Amino acid sequence: MQDYYVHENYVSFELPLIMLLCVEGMFLMISSNDLFITYLSIEIQSLSSYILVASKRYSNLSIEAGLRYFIFGSFASGVILFGISLCYYFLGTTNYLDIYNGLYLIFLTDMVSSGIFIGFLFILAGFLFKLGLVPFHYWVADVYEGSTTLITFFLSVLPKISLLIAFYRIFSFSVNNKDLLLSLFSYSFWCLLVISSLLSILIGSVGALYQVNIKRLLAYSAIANMGYILLGFCTLSFIGCLGSLYYLYIYIFTLVNIFSIIIAVRRYPYLLKIKNLVEFVSISHSNFFVAFLLVFSLLSLAGIPPLAGFVGKFLIFFSLIHQGYYFLALYALCFSVLTSIYYIRLIRFLWFVEQDNYPIYNLVNISFRQSLFIGFVSIVNLFFMVFQGPLLIFAMTKLELYLNFVIC
Repeated sequence: MQDYYVHENYVSFELPLIMLLCVEGMFLMISSNDLFITYLSIEIQSLSSYILVASKRYSNLSIEAGLRYFIFGSFASGVILFGISLCYYFLGTTNYLDIYNGLYLIFLTDMVSSGIFIGFLFILAGFLFKLGLVPFHYWVADVYEGSTTLITFFLSVLPKISLLIAFYRIFSFSVNNKDLLLSLFSYSFWCLLVISSLLSILIGSVGALYQVNIKRLLAYSAIANMGYILLGFCTLSFIGCLGSLYYLYIYIFTLVNIFSIIIAVRRYPYLLKIKNLVEFVSISHSNFFVAFLLVFSLLSLAGIPPLAGFVGKFLIFFSLIHQGYYFLALYALCFSVLTSIYYIRLIRFLWFVEQDNYPIYNLVNISFRQSLFIGFVSIVNLFFMVFQGPLLIFAMTKLELYLNFVIC
């Protein structure tokens, strides 16, 4: 991080402190058992994120992205708070265990309340925004492009884990008792989840095809990948949630490797970052090993067997077929093929483009610390490609905790 801001001629002692505050909010979010504590944790994490996005004060693009993120994010936070207040009004509690028991009591007595449905609907809408899912995805590409690459790296990795775990903990009753969800909220609640995931896969996959900026491409890729993760949850089964959580872990590890390479690679004469896809032509001619690791990560994101990303998508597809959602499985499989196109398009720029058609830049030598970090993350990805068992066991253990904590 220090090398990055030295190259950018932007050194600020506040940024590490704000990042630590953001991480603190994530830890509180994961460990909380109360809706209000979860909301306060989301606010700690969100307010820190707004400052981080707009931290590049001399960049109009960063200021605009931060302001847009703040306005839309504040509205989403208000929506979540309104949903929590409705749940408190109709259930008389904000504790997860008490909420689950109250919903189960209502389910047994057939006392269906539209107020509870609306409350959870508002909470769901707020989480869809925070996770960057359709129809609340319009801020993702602008924030990814407007913030500095290191901040984009930070915000695309850690908040996704904490928000998804909080989402699982709040809506764990739907997996523990599928009939409870379909009885209290009818099929409309489940259909909203499915439609959001399908549209996220569609818009993320199609939108990435037309991107020439690497960060905007990764932004639309994030929308599509979060759609796959939500689709696994829509099965309302343990194997589907396990596939989603495992896919999230693999996606995070792979994204760390990709962003590490993007941050490390710079070109002469002014130590400029590589921003557009055509500039990736220089990497394969200057550093064969780094180009190979980037291809390895991109193919893993595309779900090419036998890489680790394939196992995550396979678990999601298997859970859809096992639950009888054949159309959803076929839809996700077709768009999984489509998503591989823009990854292969970037690989084409890395290896299969004639040098005469695009300028070849002289790249700066990657430092030893950066090379060590990139190599370590690549070894971790290679380990999970060969040995999926340890990560699957870890995801299974955590998922049992997240989904069964209400009866502990």
